[in-house]
Amino acid sequence: MSSIRCKYCGLTNFVDSVTCKRCGNPPWRPETKRPPVRFSFYSLLVFAVVGVVIYYAIGGFESSMSKVNADEANRQAIQQKDNPNGLSRSEYDKQRAGQYGGAVRNSNSMNEAQKHNEELKKAIDEAK
Repeated sequence: MSSIRCKYCGLTNFVDSVTCKRCGNPPWRPETKRPPVRFSFYSLLVFAVVGVVIYYAIGGFESSMSKVNADEANRQAIQQKDNPNGLSRSEYDKQRAGQYGGAVRNSNSMNEAQKHNEELKKAIDEAK
C-alpha cells in the first residue's frame, strides 16, 4: 500500500487512515478557503494616478524632444546661410580667420599689438 507523511509530526501513515497514529491530527493539512480577492477603490485610484503621471512624463519628454529638434534644425539653417560655400567647419573657420587677419594687418594699433604678441611667442619658443 502507499503511504502519506503527516504534515504535523512527520510520521508515515497509510493513505486510507483518517488521523495520524502519533499526533491524532489528520495526516494532511486541511485546505483553508481563501477569501476572494477584492479590488478596492484605493488601488484603482493609485493605478489611475500612476497612469496620469506616466502619461504627462512621456508627453513632456516628447514635447521637449520636438523643441530640441526644432532648435537644431533652426541652428543648421542659420549655419547654412552663414556658410554658403559648403565648406567644412575647420575650412570655414580658417577662411574667416584669414579675413579677420587682413583687417588686423590693416589696422595700425592692432598691427602693433599683433607684432608684440608674435615677439612674445618667439621668446617663449626660444626659452623652451
